[in-house]
Amino acid sequence: MPGFVFLTVVANAGTVIVLPVLSGSLWYITARKRCIGETWRNSVWENGLMAALFVLSLWGAYQSAIAISSVVAG
Repeated sequence: MPGFVFLTVVANAGTVIVLPVLSGSLWYITARKRCIGETWRNSVWENGLMAALFVLSLWGAYQSAIAISSVVAG
């Protein structure tokens, strides 16, 4: 039976897989004037930053999925 620390680490790694969905939806909401209004909409540099963070979250989710699958398989 796995220990408490092991299960905690695997569960936290599992939450990283959801991060691209959260960051992508936040980017969508803050970039659309229909959702947030013309005044508060993201500027060009904010959209660039959100794109970089979205790509980073995709990379993290990919690495987390690899780590979880290797732990579960072996």
